[in-house]
Amino acid sequence: MRRGRSKNVREVTSFQQAPYGQKKNPFQPMSIFSADEIESIHQASLKVLCDTGMDIQSPRAVEILKREGAMIGSDGRRVRFDPDFVMEKISTTPRDFTLHGRYKERHVHVGGQSFINTMVSSAPNVSDLDRGRILGNFEDYSNLIKLGEILNTVHALGGYPVEPCDLDVRERHLHAVSAAARLSTKPLFGYAIGSERMLDAIEIVRIARGIDKETLLKEPSITTVVNANSPLVYDKALLEGAIEMAEHNQPVIYTPFTLAGAMAPITVA
Repeated sequence: MRRGRSKNVREVTSFQQAPYGQKKNPFQPMSIFSADEIESIHQASLKVLCDTGMDIQSPRAVEILKREGAMIGSDGRRVRFDPDFVMEKISTTPRDFTLHGRYKERHVHVGGQSFINTMVSSAPNVSDLDRGRILGNFEDYSNLIKLGEILNTVHALGGYPVEPCDLDVRERHLHAVSAAARLSTKPLFGYAIGSERMLDAIEIVRIARGIDKETLLKEPSITTVVNANSPLVYDKALLEGAIEMAEHNQPVIYTPFTLAGAMAPITVA
């Protein structure tokens, strides 16, 4: 007498997806604050940057900022920014741009009302019905990259979907970014942990797209994220990774918030 399927048997069924493509947000941003309140917040932030400044822990970054006109403190790390300097630099950034995948159909529009869905970044563990929760590894990392490639709701990779902890951390980025470039045609991601790792990731993406360095300068093809150590401190490794991205004309996402316990106190008390 049959009592049911074995728990190890998985029934595989097909599923319907919406066609691949970006969506546009049909709504205007919520007006939580009045125009006067937004201007007040803006002016307060400019005052903090001018009067208090930021602790920039990369001598290379400090030298660039000094050359561009920022005010450097006597300790060589505290950098202050005149409001006009800040607004001048903001005015040089594009309102939108195209982030390039391996081929045209995978390119992504960044800016305006465009939605961009990416995969999760740097989960330490992976879980499934057979094994339960286990430490991230390269096999599961690769399988998740494949999943992100076939899901039409995913437009770009947003980091390692799970950390491949079984790879030596000194060379992990080489295996991870190379695998992503082989297994996905969507725009790729690299971690800005120092110049060497960032340059390796940029070069892997360039090779995967089959373009020369001059074309890469014109066609943003990889993203990274830079977090502050605290609201007014940026460390050496992340800054120097960001510099390499900037010198190759690739976009850097600076986290516009703080994470309690990581980039800010654990409580607001």
